[in-house]
Amino acid sequence: MKPAMIRTMDSQGRIIIPHEIRRTMNLSGGDTIEIRTVENGVLLSKYKSASAGDRSMKKYLNILYSVTRCGAAICMEDQVIVSKGLCVMEGTTISETLQDYIRSGKQQIFTEPVYLTDTSVSQVDTLIPLSAPDKFWQSSALVVIKGRHEITESERACARLIAALISTPNI
Repeated sequence: MKPAMIRTMDSQGRIIIPHEIRRTMNLSGGDTIEIRTVENGVLLSKYKSASAGDRSMKKYLNILYSVTRCGAAICMEDQVIVSKGLCVMEGTTISETLQDYIRSGKQQIFTEPVYLTDTSVSQVDTLIPLSAPDKFWQSSALVVIKGRHEITESERACARLIAALISTPNI
């Protein structure tokens, strides 16, 4: 194990990230850093805005919506990163119940009401985990929202296909 690098924080809370770490993480001036608290410390990571940086996700959701007319969203553990057919902005916090299901990493078809956000407006029908380590550093999923009609198995199959395409590296 490498020895820890010790840095002093200034009076405004700033620290300098050592050159070796910046080089390893491919960081340069102007990059955005995501800061999260973890059990006994702080996790720093290079921020990847999936909605801004990966237009293919929006294209895939557009395709899914044009075929199924079902609202859908791609969510990370705690927020919506891109959606189609919903009145939900990118960055909207998702419900704690849905967060737990996303972290579980299991596909779900919901028979009991589970909502996208803390309001009871967008009821989730299906959750399909995404496995794209080059695009997301945390758990993520494609969620399909119940609309005016029941989601058919064919529509779920379309959603699973879109999830597989999103999860495929370099597409």
